[in-house]
Order: sequence, then structure tokens, then C-alpha cells
Amino acid sequence: MPKTNKMAKEANTSIRRLCICAARSPNQPMIDLLNVNQWKFYVVSTVKLDGYKRSEVSITLKSLEALSGGATDYSKLKKQIERAIGVS
Repeated sequence: MPKTNKMAKEANTSIRRLCICAARSPNQPMIDLLNVNQWKFYVVSTVKLDGYKRSEVSITLKSLEALSGGATDYSKLKKQIERAIGVS
């Protein structure tokens, strides 16, 4: 994309895939944010997110799960991203 020093008329993103993370722990006081095993990861294409019409700034976990096809663990995240971008 050529640089023109001009702003676009509409906001958009050049990102095609997005990974959204949510911390999970049955015992909230014991959550360790540095422990990736306590996180769920959702890989979603920006096309699907752009098509999501309920809100432009937030999304429910139920909707995120539906758009992403479900959560994945950290150990499977690379494979999930590769599948989403068509590398596998």
C-alpha cells in the first residue's frame, strides 16, 4: 500500500486474523496471568469480526466462541493460527 500521508475516509485494519485471549480459572484468587494454561485462545478472521453487527467495541464470549469455532489451548494455538491462514 503506497504511503500518501492522507487518512482514509473509513477506518479499517490490515490484520486478517486476530487471536483473542481470555483468562480462566475456577478459583479467581489463584489465577496466574503468566500461566498460559489458565487462558483460552480464540482465533477469528477479521472478516468474521467485521460482519459481527451487535457491537463494534465489544463481543460476548458466546458470540466469540461461535465466530472462532471454539477455544483452543496454548499448546494448540500455533496450529489453529496456521489453519486459519491456510498454512496447514
